[in-house]
Amino acid sequence: MIVVFKFRSRTRPWIVTFQHRPFYCSNENSKECSAFENRLIRKGFLTMPGLEDLYTKHGVDMGFWGHEHSYERFLPVNNRVIYNETGNPYDNAAAPIYIISGSAGCHSGHAWFDKKPVPFNASSLRLNPSKS
Repeated sequence: MIVVFKFRSRTRPWIVTFQHRPFYCSNENSKECSAFENRLIRKGFLTMPGLEDLYTKHGVDMGFWGHEHSYERFLPVNNRVIYNETGNPYDNAAAPIYIISGSAGCHSGHAWFDKKPVPFNASSLRLNPSKS
């Protein structure tokens, strides 16, 4: 069972989530972001509900992820659909904005990005551009 609290108020206008595994990524090993564990967290499985639709339904503004050894920011997205009704995707977004920031303290190397990122990628940072 997932408990949803009403946190949004005038004094706390943002709802932010934190989780280890990302729903999406553009890394070379991006198949990992489609792995069973990631799909289970995003879409659910059997009686366990997924988180992505809950985040959108309850107005989550931003989600921070780790796991991938890279930085990537996404446009507001839900179920692989970009939400950009106003022309400014970050103005009253109808879906969460997600950020992967999994490079801090990483001693096992950083992840590389696919040549073609996912369509809702807004920004990615390559920390070691010397790789050919």
